[in-house]
Amino acid sequence: MASGIDFRTAQKKLDARAKHATEKAQRKLERDRLIAERRAQHQEAVERELQNRRLAELAVREREQEERERLIEANDGVLFRAELLPVAAPESVARERGIRRASDKVLLPSSAGRQLVDQDAHRKGGGGYFFELESLETGRRTVSSVLDFSAAEGFVALPKKVARCLFGLGTTDRDDESREAGSEECDWESMMAGRVKVTYKRLRKGTRCVFQPRVKEFQITLNANPSIDIKVCLESCLSAYSCLAVGDWVPVILPHHDGPREFDLRVKELEVDGESVDACSIIDTDLEAEVHPSIETEERMFQEELRARQLKEERARAAQEAAMVQEAETVARVEAMREASTRLGEIAAPAAGEAGVTLVMVRFPDGKKCTRAFRASDPVWLLFSFVDANGASGLLPGEYKLVSQYPRVEIDGDSGGEGTVGQLECFMPLGGGAPKSLTLFVEKL
Repeated sequence: MASGIDFRTAQKKLDARAKHATEKAQRKLERDRLIAERRAQHQEAVERELQNRRLAELAVREREQEERERLIEANDGVLFRAELLPVAAPESVARERGIRRASDKVLLPSSAGRQLVDQDAHRKGGGGYFFELESLETGRRTVSSVLDFSAAEGFVALPKKVARCLFGLGTTDRDDESREAGSEECDWESMMAGRVKVTYKRLRKGTRCVFQPRVKEFQITLNANPSIDIKVCLESCLSAYSCLAVGDWVPVILPHHDGPREFDLRVKELEVDGESVDACSIIDTDLEAEVHPSIETEERMFQEELRARQLKEERARAAQEAAMVQEAETVARVEAMREASTRLGEIAAPAAGEAGVTLVMVRFPDGKKCTRAFRASDPVWLLFSFVDANGASGLLPGEYKLVSQYPRVEIDGDSGGEGTVGQLECFMPLGGGAPKSLTLFVEKL
């Protein structure tokens, strides 16, 4: 008997060990499966990321190739692009050489000159080198010509006008309206940052330019001095430049009784033979120049128009809301008249010759008069139903009261609505008995 029990116990232990081993093996298989699945997912994610990178790089190369082809076509086969560090151009270089249009001429490295010469850019460009400059720091752009190719490799030397156009120095950040000609501005040389992308750009000769002063003081100065020839002032200003771009800032000097004053004008529009362009050459061309109202004036006009539009919208909204309220009141009045007529019909009017009856005349604020007979036992609310059924001069229930003149008794629906007509003081004259007639007036609360 004991050996049989030992055998069953041993068998149970073996079964438990086998079950444990099986479960352990299953857990290991599940763990291995999860690890393999995670590895596969990770590998798939890595491959997907690599694929996305390859596609993004391919898209970038395609865009670069398209831009390259566009530049080559637009510039008659000439292609030059470089990202250079900006530095201030020494003013003495142009002054010593007696170069006239030097205020927008940059200095480039000699390697740039060799590339352009190899592509015959001077002849293809019509006898000049022009470039589009873009600050990778601010995103602003302008155009310039080249003074020479003496800059250090990796650098581009910028004159003040070009630097101001790229970095916005001494222009939109200034609080004063104008400045004395030749006065010192902020340290613009130290404000240049980041890199500048320089791209060769073939420019056509401009025929029309629209300028816009920054402040209204420019027009005030012109109006106060009719002798000022704005055309001469603009020609004097533009004689220092070789090209212009939309968005450029150029300083213009006007005579003033306190001394010459310098104003910033923005290039708002450019045209070449009637076609709008973003940049053009102004060398050896008859440029038609216009001056539009200042940015300050334009902003003020815009704010005035905005306020007028907002006021118009507010008035329209108020009128719409008033119309909706009026419509709701009209609906409420119609409903009040309908309900009053229904309630008025619940109690029949006294028959002709019936005793104890008072003839009540109700006079409305609009001059209307209505008459009806009432018994002393009629509820007070019947008076108000009678008034409501006749329009109540546009007043809604609860907006008016009934008043008798002699004696003056005020009746409102809240205080007298529960009683009867005979209980009202105006229906109980000193002589006793109900009056033959009574006049009630409708007064707005």
